[in-house]
Amino acid sequence: MADVLDRPIHQVEHPIRANARGAAAIAALALDRTTIADIAASVDIVETFAPDPANKAAYDELYKEFRAIHKQTKGIYARLHDHG
Repeated sequence: MADVLDRPIHQVEHPIRANARGAAAIAALALDRTTIADIAASVDIVETFAPDPANKAAYDELYKEFRAIHKQTKGIYARLHDHG
């Protein structure tokens, strides 16, 4: 995933229900009950996956092809959705 996104990916400790914990953190942030720094300090990272620069060109080319396929087929999927 790090190669595809060209970004470091941080694996959190105990990822079960990470989405619920993340939603709670966003709610606490919106209610001014916490800060981004406090949230970051409360999350334990067990491993970080760095992108491999050697793979960037290949993924960039694949993404270009994906975009071309999407452009060619989006009308088909819109029509199928309308009849579903």
